[in-house]
Amino acid sequence: MKTLHRSWPTGLLGPAVLLAAVLTACTADPIGFDAGSGAAFDPSGEVAPRFYSALTTRDSVARVWVDAESTFEDQLAFAMPKVRDQDVSVTLSVVEDEKLLFEANTYYSLSKVILQLNGGVGEQQAIDRMFFQVPADHVTATLGEQILPAGETRLEIPVRIDLKGVGDAAVNSSFLVILQAETVDADGKTQSCRFYYELMVDPVTLRRPSPRIEGHGTSCMECGVIYIDPSWMDPRVCLEPVLTYTDPSTWETTLYEYCDIVVILGGTIGYDPLTKMPRLDINRNLTHLLDNPERYLQPIQQQGIRVTIELTGSGSGIGFCNLDDTQRASLVAQIARLIDETGIDGVNLNDEYSNYGANGLPGIDPSSYAKFIRDLRAALPDKTITLTDLGEPSATLYEAHDGIEAGSYLDYAWTGTAADLTDPYAEGAPRKPIAGLSRQRYGRFTVRARDTGVWEERAWDDSFNEMMMEIVLSEDPRILVEELIPIIEGNEGKTGANLGAFLGFMLPWTDGGNNMPWLTDVTCATQGALQNPNTTYQLPGYGNMLYYPDWLRFN
Repeated sequence: MKTLHRSWPTGLLGPAVLLAAVLTACTADPIGFDAGSGAAFDPSGEVAPRFYSALTTRDSVARVWVDAESTFEDQLAFAMPKVRDQDVSVTLSVVEDEKLLFEANTYYSLSKVILQLNGGVGEQQAIDRMFFQVPADHVTATLGEQILPAGETRLEIPVRIDLKGVGDAAVNSSFLVILQAETVDADGKTQSCRFYYELMVDPVTLRRPSPRIEGHGTSCMECGVIYIDPSWMDPRVCLEPVLTYTDPSTWETTLYEYCDIVVILGGTIGYDPLTKMPRLDINRNLTHLLDNPERYLQPIQQQGIRVTIELTGSGSGIGFCNLDDTQRASLVAQIARLIDETGIDGVNLNDEYSNYGANGLPGIDPSSYAKFIRDLRAALPDKTITLTDLGEPSATLYEAHDGIEAGSYLDYAWTGTAADLTDPYAEGAPRKPIAGLSRQRYGRFTVRARDTGVWEERAWDDSFNEMMMEIVLSEDPRILVEELIPIIEGNEGKTGANLGAFLGFMLPWTDGGNNMPWLTDVTCATQGALQNPNTTYQLPGYGNMLYYPDWLRFN
């Protein structure tokens, strides 16, 4: 998969101009499949008749997003490869062929998705990813025989497809129309070609969340954070996890929303050697989300979840810890512009991979990170700023610099080390607290997919379990950070969707003063949502997963 990065300038180029430049540079890239090529039809080099649409995404296929039960219209053209000196008979028809339908579904490995909602608390839901063939009586076009006069090469064919009443609007998300043209010239020579309309309803919009069950008590979670890598997952998957509580004295179950902040990966800090300035780079997957917020980000925000992006190092030698005053002002301005123009809610700072000292750039300046966070807060007074506490860069924040306590400008921070329950606020702890950050805003529980094995190993360590129990009985903040990835071959045990085992240790152990422990679990629509519907780990069934990134689904 090729990589496409967007740099966020401090100048006056708006997102529309930048998007146009990106799509012009990569019209064949599947990330922009719903835009079409838009190029004029050129018959040179063609050896057979063919269809053409401005929506064409690959040869003879137009794949477009539509709403359920909507009407789709297009201006299709049929063209001959060269000018003829005699009339040509062209017969246009809608093809309804089970074999071709089967081939289309096989090509994409599509199948029906069965969602098990909320760990069995809710009902099952089916979303059919397979193509449903639109009946001919729902297609309006210039069908039947037409004559292409001598000296002309193309016919204009207005097409209208009505999806109302086609299939089950609550289940079907993919619709197929196949148009065929057959030509007969004066010598009796026949040729034919087909054109495929693949009309796609966003499958996530068909998702019916199970109603939350009102119950007793309050959630043990003060802040739930979910990391999403958009090269793996659609960020809307963060709406799935819930906390389920069952009171063993009454067996009453309560469901609580889990996610408060989603952190989407894809932002890095690069370096421009010509200007000697830091550069905010956004990779192709995150770019797609930011360019389509109404589809991917606003539904999350409408549920009260803050959408933030992670900013990390790129290995170029520059990062938050070695910026001079001019560089710091430039980077802050780039981040503020990005947030202002995209409507996201903030950033997570994770100064990994900066590779300080590389390419002739300075090493770590202990005061640089604190100054950057202070200036970023001044530029983003009402936005969320969080920090991943990991390694030497964040260790510079354990004390004030020039009177600046970085923690006073942060909303939350959390450890970036898995299964390290060290309390930085405890006397003599090897890791120190971030200056100015209260204990109630620091999370000690971080579970990333790459580190699940570490948690499993530590579970056999008695001292580790004793520390867990101390946390249970303490008043430590209940801040949980986890990463959701799909369950596919090689990652079967690494998804963050099955964390109930250690979430149980984080519960308040009193219920109305009766010292009655509650049972807990974190669940989501694993079947079909985080794994392919056939419960096997082989690709390409992964593409049927409800939250597979749609811009990659049909690569």
